[in-house]
Amino acid sequence: MTHSHQAPSASQPVYTRLLAMGGLLLALALRLHNLGAESLWYDETVSVFLARQSIPDLIAHTARDIHPPGYYLLLHVWGWLAQPTLENGLEFLYAWPSLLWGVLLLPLVYVIGRRLFSDRVALVALWLATINPYHI
Repeated sequence: MTHSHQAPSASQPVYTRLLAMGGLLLALALRLHNLGAESLWYDETVSVFLARQSIPDLIAHTARDIHPPGYYLLLHVWGWLAQPTLENGLEFLYAWPSLLWGVLLLPLVYVIGRRLFSDRVALVALWLATINPYHI
């Protein structure tokens, strides 16, 4: 008795994989469109302000707040790497971590939909999250 084990992705039809990849590419394009075109909103301004503080000051501030420091620390490191300034894409560059995590969430939506339901449900969930204005 022989068993043939194939990787889960090998059993998917090609069109399913193409639709999933298309959804991810569209998600990236929709999130990049006009990224940084608007000035920062209040909550984004506060996040950037905190991220530009020294790490001890950032942690001291968040210790008195309801928000944990993880996101601000991520922005702090990103700001150190990207060096955003008003002249050098402040709004655009500080939006990248949120864009990245938002796009990386989509494969997770797909995998959960596929494991709990089916390829079709996973694709619908992926595409709904791709075009959802609140997620963009």
